[in-house]
Amino acid sequence: MAWARCARCSPAPRGCWAPPIRAATVWHWRGERGRARTGPTGETMISVLIEKAVGAVALLVIVSLMAFGLSALSPRHPEVHRLGADAPESAVREVRHELGLDRPLAAQFVEWAGSAVRGDLGRSYVSDTSVAEEIAVRAPRTLSMVTLAIVIACALGLALGVSSALARRPATRRCLAVFTGLVQAVPGFWLGILLVTLFALQLGWLPATGYVPASVSVPGWLQSILLPSIALGLPSTAAIARQLRGALAGELGEDYVRNAVAQGFDRMHIVLRHALRNAMGPAVTIIGFQVVVKLSTVVVVERVFAIDGLGTLALDAVFRGDTPVLLGCVMTFALIVVVVNLFVDLAYTWINPRTRAA
Repeated sequence: MAWARCARCSPAPRGCWAPPIRAATVWHWRGERGRARTGPTGETMISVLIEKAVGAVALLVIVSLMAFGLSALSPRHPEVHRLGADAPESAVREVRHELGLDRPLAAQFVEWAGSAVRGDLGRSYVSDTSVAEEIAVRAPRTLSMVTLAIVIACALGLALGVSSALARRPATRRCLAVFTGLVQAVPGFWLGILLVTLFALQLGWLPATGYVPASVSVPGWLQSILLPSIALGLPSTAAIARQLRGALAGELGEDYVRNAVAQGFDRMHIVLRHALRNAMGPAVTIIGFQVVVKLSTVVVVERVFAIDGLGTLALDAVFRGDTPVLLGCVMTFALIVVVVNLFVDLAYTWINPRTRAA
């Protein structure tokens, strides 16, 4: 196999030569002194974990303060929802005292935060049920839909992004661009209604509403979350495809790809083995962002498919003024976002070790 001059190192000291097919690794991971980097070290991962853990604690504190402050400004009265609109004033005052709503807001927050650190999220103001138990029941429903939605979005986005970057005909690229634009423009609730009408009401292939736990029936669980996951994940396909297409198109224009193609290496092998990995960095970051987007819009899909998940629980808590339930849902969402961002940062560091210098 012939050897080619390392184009990324020029102007560099003479004698820097690399095999064309391995140039992606050498060129993209070379340090300032020309030493190749094979990947992030354990110390890098530990430092990233420590940094993100400190940031996560600060984020959770800020989110809890904001959620508690906004819930305190709500005109909703949980004692009215608990007793009814016709309850006497004496009973309302008694319930407010029992719930601690007549105390200063600072004292209420300190008490809730101390219990939350110990794993006790309190009890619902309205139903008097454990918030942690309620979240434990609702969370698997939402996480199942979001996880499957991200898997669908990544699979379709990867296929569309690679196809668009490798398409030789302008008409093919335009068709793919129009398709991704239409998919991104369709609202999730409207797409959900279309899916229910077609696959549930007309064809009868999948259930229209409801949720079946995986512990009861795995096939039934997949059938119950398939349509909501498609409605939730399909709009994210366009964002992932566009990001991957742009990054991969830039990699295909690099010298190491042209040199490898000129020397007879299979183009698809170069793309899948080297160029795609170098282009995955921006795609990984957009995937993490899409997880956050899905968590913020899942309540709409839950309403369409009548699935009582975390989004529905949080929305009901807002309308009822149920502060402990709302805080529990918000903190659960914030914790999920922190974990997702941590995995994204670790994955990006592994894909692109140059970031460890930053």
